[in-house]
Amino acid sequence: MTAAPGQVARGYRLAIGEDTVPHISVVRSPHVSLAPLMIGASAGVGGTDGRYLVRAVRKALPYGAGFALAPMVAAHRAGDELVDAFMPILPYADVSVAEQIESMHQAPDDLLLDELRRIYGDALPRAWQPAAERPRTWFDSLALATAHTFDAVAASWHAAAPAIDREIQRVGTALVRGGHDVLLNSLHPRLQYAHGMLSFDIRLRRIVSLGGRRLVLVPLIGDSHALLAGFELPGLAYIGYHVPGHTTSRYAGNGDELALLLGPLRARALRLLARPMSAGALASALDCAANTATYHCNHLEKARLVVRERRGQSVWISRTPRGHELVDLMA
Repeated sequence: MTAAPGQVARGYRLAIGEDTVPHISVVRSPHVSLAPLMIGASAGVGGTDGRYLVRAVRKALPYGAGFALAPMVAAHRAGDELVDAFMPILPYADVSVAEQIESMHQAPDDLLLDELRRIYGDALPRAWQPAAERPRTWFDSLALATAHTFDAVAASWHAAAPAIDREIQRVGTALVRGGHDVLLNSLHPRLQYAHGMLSFDIRLRRIVSLGGRRLVLVPLIGDSHALLAGFELPGLAYIGYHVPGHTTSRYAGNGDELALLLGPLRARALRLLARPMSAGALASALDCAANTATYHCNHLEKARLVVRERRGQSVWISRTPRGHELVDLMA
């Protein structure tokens, strides 16, 4: 995976083919948003529109997160590639942060070591040497950093859901109308698509053929300048870019009256409950831990907006008529 350092060069390129219409899909993968936020928080940098989230992450990161983040920050400052090992589950489809964290704890050492050999060969930088000696510790540290980071930004991620939905619709419309070239040129100012070649203006000089792989688009929250790309992964190439129309601020959810009333996560939960859902399915849809979903459902139930019912081994949650009326009123 390559992160954008800031030096302009048309070096990292994806050869799609001038007469080829690529298979493009969009996925929700909040974990991809966390990498630039964690690096920005650890390095003390961040764009103006993502500054609030970077500060929140900096406060949330525990001491043990430094083992994983220190070499990632060093790679970022040197303009090197970032290891794809930070993302054990590739974004073939929607992936929750909880799933990524579980995979970090189970990741084999070679997932990191093979990446370091691919990027650096025998010239491993000093910053990466402790991680290469203790890859298990690196993955556990990364899982710790990821969990605390998502706790700090989860509300902003959920508040971005309407913007991500609109982006999925925009991508779908462009593809149906045969406008993949216009679409790819609209993702980010530092991406250019012309004559079948997608160019990412960073220092790395490499051309990779898309072949029969999918091109996956991953909307991000945070700094609008953030741009991630991985063109060399098995089965897919991906681009992570700031979701259009979403501005992160201290008051994430401004303009969403339901979120202002209930809070972003409870508003999201209430909207998801247009049809009854099991507690596990709701927690998965909210991309939060089961006990977090239970905590917020307790408050929604106290407000008589939802009811819970046990069916066999599962607890099912439904909106009440009062809940339906509130969603309609705040629509």
